[in-house]
Amino acid sequence: MLVTERKLAIMSGICAVVGLAALFIVAAITELPLMPASEAAGFSTSQGSTPSNNAKVRVHGFVDSVTAAKSYSAIRIAAVESVEAVSFDTGYISSLGLKRFQEIEATGEFRDYNGKNSFIVTKIRPLNSSIPGITCGG
Repeated sequence: MLVTERKLAIMSGICAVVGLAALFIVAAITELPLMPASEAAGFSTSQGSTPSNNAKVRVHGFVDSVTAAKSYSAIRIAAVESVEAVSFDTGYISSLGLKRFQEIEATGEFRDYNGKNSFIVTKIRPLNSSIPGITCGG
């Protein structure tokens, strides 16, 4: 079978379309579920049923407070309710310069930490929205 330039172009186009469709499907399947901090707060206080035990999730909300200890940082992410997020990379958290009422999206998983379900953060993405006119002390 002789492959002409026209047939090669058609096959390339079909492969490109099929490949892009496959990438779209894979991206849709593998994207972490996004939940508001209010919903995550229910998981962190319940003793047992978390999203597929140790499943990774993204939590969206506002920074309520940041507490830095020697070996970990705790970030309270709030919406209507709040969830305590724990990070063991204190340098990463301090480099973000998180401020109260700053909107963020945190990626991590719920795991047992100190005897309770905790949201362990692996990545925080500050979002470019803030509430104008609000200043906080401390």
